[in-house]
Amino acid sequence: MLQPVGLGEPKELPTAGLVEFAYASWSDDGRFIAYEAQTTQKDWNAYIQSIAGGPPALIRSGARNSYPKLSPDGSTAALRGDRGGISLYRINGSQPVALQGSGESEYPVRFANGGKSLLVSEGNGHELVLTLVGLADGQRTLWKRIETDQMDGSEIVVTPDLKYYAYQTPRYSSVLYVVGNVR
Repeated sequence: MLQPVGLGEPKELPTAGLVEFAYASWSDDGRFIAYEAQTTQKDWNAYIQSIAGGPPALIRSGARNSYPKLSPDGSTAALRGDRGGISLYRINGSQPVALQGSGESEYPVRFANGGKSLLVSEGNGHELVLTLVGLADGQRTLWKRIETDQMDGSEIVVTPDLKYYAYQTPRYSSVLYVVGNVR
């Protein structure tokens, strides 16, 4: 169900045969959404869907934990592979292409620089490393390092202009009891 931020009516997208959803991402122009969904047969697949309506289109079957990210115009999706690595899927149905320069343990974060590069992330136990990878040549440019021991790289979002980012990190609370005069 799409909910408007301001005035407007909610809009339901047809998703017949899909029962659970995960890892949704929007195209920069807001016309498309990509997501993983589980079918009634318990298979997980990656889909793209137009906000204007119509059924979801399959990007890749067997795509659990693929973290689909859409190019600015929605014509290409970046998906993490079953055994790591990132591949680019043209929505027109052509064969996927492995992203040159991406690592086995990296996750797609978002397309950047007008769709000419892909921001990828990798957690290494004490920091999250974010790198821009050129789509044409695989050239890698370090974008940012974030000190954290709580992330694997899959849970970060970045604005299209690369000015802001957000990520979740667990916060633990507990109760401390102080006991005195114990013998």
